[in-house]
Amino acid sequence: MPKATVIVPTYNRSDELSGMLTSLARQTCREFEVLVIDDASAKPIADQISESGWPFKLRIKRNEKNSGPGKSRNTGVLLARSDLLLFTDDDCRPAPGWVEYFILAMESAGADVGGLGGQTLAEGKDIFSRYYDFHRLLDPLPHDRNNPDYIPYLVTANCAVRKDALLHSGGFDGRIPSAGGEDVAASLRMVKSGYVLKRCPDALVYHRFRPGLRDVWKTCYRYGLGGRFVVDRYLPL
Repeated sequence: MPKATVIVPTYNRSDELSGMLTSLARQTCREFEVLVIDDASAKPIADQISESGWPFKLRIKRNEKNSGPGKSRNTGVLLARSDLLLFTDDDCRPAPGWVEYFILAMESAGADVGGLGGQTLAEGKDIFSRYYDFHRLLDPLPHDRNNPDYIPYLVTANCAVRKDALLHSGGFDGRIPSAGGEDVAASLRMVKSGYVLKRCPDALVYHRFRPGLRDVWKTCYRYGLGGRFVVDRYLPL
């Protein structure tokens, strides 16, 4: 059995996905599997990327219709063969020690720790990537000075969760149709169920942000929609 399952939803981005899988092939730990959830891409991902030839077990599951990242991740959770779930995106590039750091950190974590959040940096050096890095949009900061290792929520670009904790708290909210907010909602569900979330800064991921004002606007718009959904349905705790 694998020590971890990496779950990656994707939609019409086989080139980005191929680069992400290549970064996983360079991991220092090989005791993991990868589940790619094809969210009804126009051209099936399985027709573009082979499940064989990788130094890890790769499985590609296709949704019959486009369902959004939350439902796609729930599909991956149910198919996972490991008790430790690692989440990232097709436009991310995990550093070589990413899987190993999460495995070691979760093995030493207390039973009350439901999830761990890694550090996410921009891969590019353009002005837009530097903007995302400056505001730490994908890297939640500690919210309690007395407990600097604790964070308020996880970001699915780079996090690890215990499968039983996620299932016990209800998984991802599939009512959020686009990327943005579904990871925060799942985090708050775990917190409401009694779990805590901690930082794992050694687990590093590089995010490939798309440059241009239009893409910045679209990203902030999605985050705003997801944030409003979370505020309306999950706050206060």
